[in-house]
Amino acid sequence: NADFTPLKHFKLQKYISKDNKVQFGNISAACSNVINKSELFYYKANDLTVEATWLFLNNKLKDLSGKKIIIFGSGNIGLKLCLKLVECGCEIVLISKDSNKYAPIVNAINSIKNREVLSSISIADQRIHSFVNADAIIGCTNTSPVITEEMVTLIKDDAVVIDVGKGTIGK
Repeated sequence: NADFTPLKHFKLQKYISKDNKVQFGNISAACSNVINKSELFYYKANDLTVEATWLFLNNKLKDLSGKKIIIFGSGNIGLKLCLKLVECGCEIVLISKDSNKYAPIVNAINSIKNREVLSSISIADQRIHSFVNADAIIGCTNTSPVITEEMVTLIKDDAVVIDVGKGTIGK
């Protein structure tokens, strides 16, 4: 029972499909058809999160080359961070609930990164030995927090722990 009145008001009916669903993937095009007196700034929240995380790591760790970074979560943010950080020379361990499902994606990222980049992404389940001497742990999940105290005890003393996930806080 969606209300399509705003779309109809702005003459954007073409974004309503035959089954009454709205195509939001190209919402910027719809906005640019209507907004003509203001400057539009296009951004995607997930991309801002990736960029902010990358800038924070650059600031905190200085040179990212050779750093071991553990990333929890193989969704939009986690995979974009993997690519960005591996291209900076980081050794990435991606922790995923379903290693088999995401192995082809990890292989694809390793294939498309610049040939001169010697670092790579590997995928693992939550094996505790993956955390030994890590320079950073980044949580990017939609679930309850996944970074445990035991994991933090295994990383380097000056390591960084970041959680950019939008999961719920549990006990």
